[in-house]
Amino acid sequence: MGGLDDWPEYDLRDRASDYLSICPSRDGHRLLVGSEDGTVRMQNMEDLGSSQPVIQDVTDRPEIIGFSPSGKMVATGHWRPNYVYQIELRDTTTWELVGPRDVEYKGREIAFSADDKRIAVLTDDRVTIYDIMHPENRLSFDPWPKGRHVLKWKAAFPTCNHLVICALLNDEMSGFLQVWKLKDHSECTSSLDINFNKWPDIFLSPDGLTVIFTHPVLWNHETVQFDRIHFTDEAHLQAYFGAYSPDGELFVCQSWEDGDVRV
Repeated sequence: MGGLDDWPEYDLRDRASDYLSICPSRDGHRLLVGSEDGTVRMQNMEDLGSSQPVIQDVTDRPEIIGFSPSGKMVATGHWRPNYVYQIELRDTTTWELVGPRDVEYKGREIAFSADDKRIAVLTDDRVTIYDIMHPENRLSFDPWPKGRHVLKWKAAFPTCNHLVICALLNDEMSGFLQVWKLKDHSECTSSLDINFNKWPDIFLSPDGLTVIFTHPVLWNHETVQFDRIHFTDEAHLQAYFGAYSPDGELFVCQSWEDGDVRV
């Protein structure tokens, strides 16, 4: 096996801008790239060195980008006043807007359902579930602990379309996991509070099945609860950098303990 020096080198930076956000497709074949100058491009992972056309060009920076599970849609979010992002959904073949054009999705985080029919949009104080083609069919609820300032939050549909998992970190360095059932639009079916003793981060897998705080937990559909996952070196999961593979099966992090990167 060759060393790193044997790998080809690619420089994807546009000469007029720097990267702001990137997101791989679920199949790992494409890469969505947002730049500081407001442009968004989609790269083919088999031809990273090629120059790709701009698929979106706006004046604001694309801070939120993401593929739907099927790869047929992408979401891009651009900053607006009061720290709210305007989110657009586009078809990856035509790059036309998906769904009614007069709908404004506003939030700071987004998650697609497994069937590409719904999205969960997160703001500072609520989660809103939209039917993409019929956005008038929507559900909003407040999952956050009352009186606590939320620092970071994530959401995902755990490989099904009627549950949504919310994970958050508050200013007291406490982490919370909640599972919301969408059938009656109100019931919190399970929750788990986790307390931290050092600054952590929240890493929620694309399929919503695994959440890593200072230790990982796995959502169990059969028992309807979270199960702890044990690793011999789980202390290194207290990371200040981390990311999942597009299919959610691998996790890479840089440890607080020794600074090494582990998969």
